[in-house]
Amino acid sequence: MIFNISSRTDIPAFYTPWLLKRLEEGFVMVRNPYDRNKVCRYEFHENDVLCFVSKDFSPLIPYLGEIAKRFRIHLYYTVTGYGRDMERNVPPVRKRVETFIRASEAVGVGNISWRYDPIMIHSRYDTGFHERAFSYLCESFSGYTELCIFSFISLYKGVRTSIPGIRPVSPEEGKRIVGSMAETAAGKGIVLQTCAGTFDYSEY
Repeated sequence: MIFNISSRTDIPAFYTPWLLKRLEEGFVMVRNPYDRNKVCRYEFHENDVLCFVSKDFSPLIPYLGEIAKRFRIHLYYTVTGYGRDMERNVPPVRKRVETFIRASEAVGVGNISWRYDPIMIHSRYDTGFHERAFSYLCESFSGYTELCIFSFISLYKGVRTSIPGIRPVSPEEGKRIVGSMAETAAGKGIVLQTCAGTFDYSEY
């Protein structure tokens, strides 16, 4: 079985002790988010794949080696470079870069992917920001990952309300950003992959 840890909350960042206890006991109880009366029990087996998704793997790093002895694991590490106005509860970018490198050294280059998402356009975060941020991060992660997964933000009603000043990314802006990212990534040995994209960026 493939376990996605985590879509609803950042388990590695905030609930590592709970996670370790679940892995030790060999099972997890998961409540249906649409029906609180429905709870499923999932058991862990040694041939399972654990896919961890996080913006801060630092609490989990000391335990990755032992976890990797029991399971196949892959880390999806989100690092974008936004400031505290957008990401209040994550460590500074430089700290996350250090953590990314430590995580890569713990699990191996082929078992960690870098997520650069969501890409948004805002008064503080224009195309120039993304070109600079991606270049810095790509340079930092060169040799520590082989894949960067990116996506552009979906402007749901709640997003528009919570982030005043945000606006859609135009096709022209999207191509400029992706074109710059592709050129930078190619020079660092990192492959780009889209996630839930609506435009065709195959030329890059």
